[in-house]
Order: sequence, then C-alpha cells, then structure tokens
Amino acid sequence: MNKSQLFAVEKAVEGHNIILLGQSGTGKSFVGKKIQKKLSGAGKNVSVTGTTGIAALNVKGCTMHSWSGIGDSRYDSDELCQKLFTDEHFVSLDKQNILKADSLIIDEISMLSLIHFEQIEYVCRTIKHKDLYFGGIQVIASGEFFQLPPVPNPLTSDSGEYCFKSNIFAMVFGHKIVLDEVIRQDELDFIKAINGVSKGEIPEDTKNLILRLQRPLPP
Repeated sequence: MNKSQLFAVEKAVEGHNIILLGQSGTGKSFVGKKIQKKLSGAGKNVSVTGTTGIAALNVKGCTMHSWSGIGDSRYDSDELCQKLFTDEHFVSLDKQNILKADSLIIDEISMLSLIHFEQIEYVCRTIKHKDLYFGGIQVIASGEFFQLPPVPNPLTSDSGEYCFKSNIFAMVFGHKIVLDEVIRQDELDFIKAINGVSKGEIPEDTKNLILRLQRPLPP
C-alpha cells in the first residue's frame, strides 16, 4: 500500500469519516476492503454498500437503497421514517441495518444523488435518535466525481444533483483523501488518456493514442 492508502486506513481506524477520491485504478475499492477488515477486526459492525447493483457486487455488499430502506425513493424522508418504526417489513430488516451499524462503507458515491444522500442521512439520524450526522455512524465513502453522475428520476422529482452539492456534505466528511497513484495500469500514455478524457481534456497525444487503438470490428 502507498502512503495515501495507508493514511486513509489509519484515519478510518481512528474513527473519522472520510471521502476517498481518485481516478480509475488508484485502489479506492481495495482500500475500502482493507478498512472493512480493520474495523471488523476491532469489533465494529461494518455495513458495506454500493450505489448500484454492480458496485455492491464488487464490494460484496448490498445497495445503499436496500440497506437504508429508501428503496425506489417513492417515500419522502418523514414517510420513510414512519414506516421504519411501524411497518413490519421495514422494522425487521432496514431499521435493524441502521441500528446495528457502527460504520458504513459507500462505494461509487458519485452516483448517489443529493436527495438520496440527505434522505439516508436523515433516516439514520432519526432511527439512531442521535443529533449527529448519520446518527453517529462512521461513514467511509469512495468514488470519482469525474465518472458516472447520479441518474435523474423525474417520478420522484430527483434532478440527479451530485451529493457533494449538499450543504452537509463537507460537514459529514471531515477528511478528503485523494489517491493519485494508478496501480492497475503501468502504461503512462494510457493513464494520461483516461485521466484527460474523464475531465474532458483531450490533448493531441491522447487523440493520437485513441486513433492508433482504432480497429475494425467483425460484423
């Protein structure tokens, strides 16, 4: 592990909330798994989630929507909290997820919308009966905001705003750690191209690389 990765694990073990950022291949999910192992080894109940089904499978967890009980977001925050206290299904499953959790890992947070972020925070705080963000649950999130954005949902009036635009985002995450060493790839031109394309910056050498990689596909 490099210094930034070790620093992230250290801060998580100390109990801090952290947001782990970095381009593809810098080891965000890898560090998340290391953090999970360390916290679980210390006796913490760690909930591992992803913002999509694929992200959840990658970290061997469940989706944030399933874990928190927000489901398809048909209920507003107050309606959802009411169900978490009175509805048998919600009480037996989703409420217990929140009550038991000491730490919450969120993979691919870039796809979590502002509305969902604030709703999950409110639900956790209400269920835990604590006047702390997320009800005092330690939150470790990772992602890359230059990748896929949240998906808008007009049926629930969710415009798909990034969660970092929330007024509470910076207060929830006291530590922002950026991983800047690509581990998965060692071809510098390819790394530069991926990083540039993600930011909408395509210099001439990146264009030439893409052109060199072009090939006809079979019908």
